[in-house]
Amino acid sequence: MKKIKESQDKEITFYILKSAVQVGINGSMDDLTINLLLDFVKKYYSNLQINQYAEAFELYAAQKLDFKEKPYNNFSTIFVGLILNSYKEYLRKANLKPKAYIPPSQQIENKVNVAEEMEKAYNFIEKVYKEKGEFPIIANWSDAFIYAEVKGLIKLSVNDKQDLKIQVLSIIKSRQLQKRLDTGIKGNSNEFEDGNLKVQCRKRSLINYLQSKTNG
Repeated sequence: MKKIKESQDKEITFYILKSAVQVGINGSMDDLTINLLLDFVKKYYSNLQINQYAEAFELYAAQKLDFKEKPYNNFSTIFVGLILNSYKEYLRKANLKPKAYIPPSQQIENKVNVAEEMEKAYNFIEKVYKEKGEFPIIANWSDAFIYAEVKGLIKLSVNDKQDLKIQVLSIIKSRQLQKRLDTGIKGNSNEFEDGNLKVQCRKRSLINYLQSKTNG
């Protein structure tokens, strides 16, 4: 089984989104938060196997770990770190117990088909929009966009991409201005970094496509 440091970002992101749902996160998780969690997991838990990350949250949900505090709708790096550290302690204790030998032929390898996960990401977003008339709070927008682009559903020229970036920048600025008016808190400059802008442009492009598809 490969480790997190050997896994693609798309695979790790899939498990991050899955784990958020597992612990009952109902609030929004924007792409900036997902990127922060991705960097955090890769930096501090790179030697964990990718399936162990998933197992950690399954055990937390089943109340099998020592750490049992609720996230209170805040899926932060601190919360994820506490669960994974508790899981590592769980593994340490488990390793002290004698284990039954499992022949390699009977061991199951957990493989993630990236292409299938991209298609699932797109289908999930499309399904929610069709059924509820709104877009999901938590979704893998980058993978969904890549799927739509590869399938030829979305075709963007250089000018289209420039216009899209202008649109996204305008949305971010308006949102930050409104937040400052409402709360007095200044917006996060990280939202204007190239990595986040790229993700937000993909998200906006997919939203524009699905809305035009429905209205058309």
